[in-house]
Amino acid sequence: MKIIEKIEIKHFRSFGEKTKISDINDLNIFSGANDSGKSNILRALNLFFHEDKIDFYHNFNFENDFSRVQEEILKGQKKGKSFIEIRVLFCPLKKQFNSKVLPDKFWIIKRFYRDNTKNFIDIKNENGKDIIHTREKNGKIIERKEDVSKAKTNFLKKINFQYIPAIKDEKFSDYLKEKYQDAIGKAENELDKVKSQTIENWKKEMTSLNITKILDEKIKEESKKLFEDFAKRASEIKKANFNIPYLEIAYSSAIDVETDEKIPLKNRGDGVQAKFIPVILDEIAKRNKEKPIVIWAFEEPENSYEYKNAQKLADDFLNEYSEANQIFITTHSFNFLSLNSGKVSTHRIYKEELKVKGRDNEESNHFVSRVFTIPNDADNLQKKLIDLKHPEREKLEEELGIYELNGDLKKIYEEKEKEKKEYLEKKKEINRLIASKKKVLFTEGPTDKIILEKAWKKLYPKIQRDFEIIAMGGAGHLQNYIQNDFPQQTEKRTGVALFDFDQKGYEQWNGINEKNKFSIDKKKDKFCKGHSNKKIFATLLTVPSHLKEYVFNDQSEVLSVPNLRLETEHFLILKSDDKTFLKLFPKCGKERGIYELPNKKPSVEKYIEIIDELTKKDFENFKPLFEKIKTLFGV
Repeated sequence: MKIIEKIEIKHFRSFGEKTKISDINDLNIFSGANDSGKSNILRALNLFFHEDKIDFYHNFNFENDFSRVQEEILKGQKKGKSFIEIRVLFCPLKKQFNSKVLPDKFWIIKRFYRDNTKNFIDIKNENGKDIIHTREKNGKIIERKEDVSKAKTNFLKKINFQYIPAIKDEKFSDYLKEKYQDAIGKAENELDKVKSQTIENWKKEMTSLNITKILDEKIKEESKKLFEDFAKRASEIKKANFNIPYLEIAYSSAIDVETDEKIPLKNRGDGVQAKFIPVILDEIAKRNKEKPIVIWAFEEPENSYEYKNAQKLADDFLNEYSEANQIFITTHSFNFLSLNSGKVSTHRIYKEELKVKGRDNEESNHFVSRVFTIPNDADNLQKKLIDLKHPEREKLEEELGIYELNGDLKKIYEEKEKEKKEYLEKKKEINRLIASKKKVLFTEGPTDKIILEKAWKKLYPKIQRDFEIIAMGGAGHLQNYIQNDFPQQTEKRTGVALFDFDQKGYEQWNGINEKNKFSIDKKKDKFCKGHSNKKIFATLLTVPSHLKEYVFNDQSEVLSVPNLRLETEHFLILKSDDKTFLKLFPKCGKERGIYELPNKKPSVEKYIEIIDELTKKDFENFKPLFEKIKTLFGV
């Protein structure tokens, strides 16, 4: 959710003169080389909202946090003040902050001086002008500056700004758990009443009021959904409780989370613990009604994540967490950098060398941080680079190459994950189907299944088929299931995997070997492999005599793999001028008598409709194949 629209940083740490950051969005990604200054943007925001700290671990110290470049410039000037200035342009939604005093967009400016007694805060409209608010009193219009000041203060009070450091240690974990407890139980307020008493009196008070039990039950009830989210996002989580301690007010140890093998969460690796952070932050944000405007400044959220979980984390930040929160992150992870959405802004932070004149006009070299916003669309970035007169142009072009590579890798990963998900769903379906069947014929795709089922009905109308036909969704899935998963399902069941005699089918069939306990009995059939349990077989299509020249050469050897093209559809006896043929294979070419099937085949529904029109004669080529299948099934 977009709350901040622009940021301006002046004289803070690695940023010298005014640095403008525009094109800010729901999710804002800052990337660059180590020590480029990207974390200083998050620190500047933390200083703006908290004033006494620059990040979770470090207090604000003007001497340490004032720009070294500006310090050197001031040495060469007779006049000049040392100050740090941070400006933020806000654009809150009406449901977050509905004010009759402030405009829809406004700047809040905070300036920090070496002498902190001079620090000040100001507010301006979008154009940098004073916000004028008036009221009528005794028939006169009076300007009310105090109303503007009060509205500014009320607005800032509604902001919940959270800084998450790159190193998420036990101290930060304790802080986060305390924040969660504050958000749900109001426990501290209740216990404050008895805090100052002696332990004995406190114990009596606790016993009489039964506060421990009441709060414990309340917090467990409120925490239920949170822990469901924990379990969903971290498969290692087995059980979670939130208990109020009885004798000590040790809020940081109140959360008790049990993982695999009953190991407490705090004893698990950083990666498992890291999964909790955004979940808890999101839950805190939802429950904090007093501060409905939520902003995260998250350093390197991918730390301790392996690739798969880092990708899911990036997707969650985009699709879930940025819906209700505005997020600023620093990262080196291409899981985040490859996100391409209208809700995401990506900024490259780099350092530029400057010559600075100091005392006595002596020149010295210093480095300052710069920000370049990278458009989401890579093509647009290429066009912009052509006209970009900037010393970092070549480096930026190199980074673009990385973006393209990262994008390609992400696409590959997403495709693999999609395939995996489809396969697991298919596997469940198969296990259910074969539970009551003793014999199963597995095919590559759904059209193979349709054709084979119709061919059996046409060729053997009076014989009940005693085996199930299941489509696997591709030669790769078929190979994987038949050699890895199906052997575990076989007790009295027999399975036959039928591969097309085309390039992909042959390669997948050929990949099933002795390591998987499969072997060929060349005396019987050199294109059929059997498992050592004698219940599972992997076979290629039985080639009709008139199509052998499209699979074998003159020496009866298999053609080179790229030339193999025989699929189940080729077994149908159709003429190129036949209406049925044209319906099945529109825009289909013919080479050496075999029909070149189009890349995009008709839908399954279309196949069912068309196949019904065929006669028994159209399926004659399937007879040798079915005889082979019946033999393998022991019929």
